[in-house]
Amino acid sequence: YPCGGSISNISDYKGKVIPAGSMCQFDQVNNTIKIIKSSEIKLTSGGGSVEPKTIKGLLQNDVYVKNSTTYATGSVVFAGEIYADRLAEAIPDEVWAVLPMIVPINEKSSD
Repeated sequence: YPCGGSISNISDYKGKVIPAGSMCQFDQVNNTIKIIKSSEIKLTSGGGSVEPKTIKGLLQNDVYVKNSTTYATGSVVFAGEIYADRLAEAIPDEVWAVLPMIVPINEKSSD
């Protein structure tokens, strides 16, 4: 179930790849996506400033941002399955809790 929009914090990723599975704040009215890093998430144990409940989905595909790029779009996925072990950043449990229609599949055994 993807929906899309322009990536509002594109300047944070100049010369980099925004990896698929990145957490997204999605504004459906303005069709904008803000990519959120794990370190920005406010956890019950402390941490960042972004409330987990504001994460609306995950980025569907990688987005390569050239140094000259000033505009890029992405698709936000709200439901489905994802190989969580393959993500560039671990998604906190607090975020998984607000994304009940996305099922994380873990290939590695938890020791």
